[in-house]
Amino acid sequence: MQPGRNQRSAKGSHGIVMRKLSYVMIIVCTIISLSCSTDHVKDEHGLTYLDQLPPLLDRELFFDDAEIDGARLSPDGESIMFR
Repeated sequence: MQPGRNQRSAKGSHGIVMRKLSYVMIIVCTIISLSCSTDHVKDEHGLTYLDQLPPLLDRELFFDDAEIDGARLSPDGESIMFR
């Protein structure tokens, strides 16, 4: 038997164990982060987080009418500018 060969196989098995451990940790972290999402939590009025968001702007407002172009949204999201 060669002494170097046994040492290499021990190092290889350690790498496999560490790789499996890292995969398990990634899966556990993913499950925990998905279970902590706030879209199913209701507030005192019975509304979820998604119900409290303001309505979305219609896509046609920005891309439909050719008479008005160059729509821009302000950095703070409070106003819209058209050219």
